[in-house]
Amino acid sequence: MLFDQPETLEPDDILDWHALCTAGLRRERLDAHTCLESSAPLPSYLANALVGATNTEIDRYFKSCQQELDLSAVLTLIAGAEARIRLDAQRRTHPSANTLAGRLTFLQSQAVRVWGVPLYKGGILDAWKNHVGTLTNLSPRERSRILTAIGGLKDVLRVRHWVAHGRYWQLNRNIESYPPTTVAQTATSLYAALREVANYSGLMAFA
Repeated sequence: MLFDQPETLEPDDILDWHALCTAGLRRERLDAHTCLESSAPLPSYLANALVGATNTEIDRYFKSCQQELDLSAVLTLIAGAEARIRLDAQRRTHPSANTLAGRLTFLQSQAVRVWGVPLYKGGILDAWKNHVGTLTNLSPRERSRILTAIGGLKDVLRVRHWVAHGRYWQLNRNIESYPPTTVAQTATSLYAALREVANYSGLMAFA
């Protein structure tokens, strides 16, 4: 399948897929309007939702389809980021290599399952943030920028939790505040920050 190896996905690859699917939805919306105007039957996969629909109702339906597609792209971006972070952490488990590796080794030794190590709340990305605090070759501005980038995924993880647990509560921010392009930039900035920290520290490169 297209996204079977999320740890290798680049955010731009997911955005390209999202653009492809968006173009398909746009064509289907235009075709639905054409069917309405010519009194032609709708395709079978649209019949239940749109028989007797007005132009406004057709647009509303396809807007909802686009929102679901956007959310799917966001979840794929988050999954790719989480997979990359977790697999990188597993590669670093060597208790005596450096303080970051030692902390990651400890976290994984305390977890019943490897995916049970949190990303934040004292987990993998907090270990990276703590490591940044030990670096003496960063200016205050650089340190702040890197810590902000490492912390950026925390907000979008709320979207993942919201979907996984049934969407039965209101998010603090409207779901439209998390468009795929914004989430892709969050992931890209995170990867760049971790690569920068690894480079500053002389650590194994972040994938």
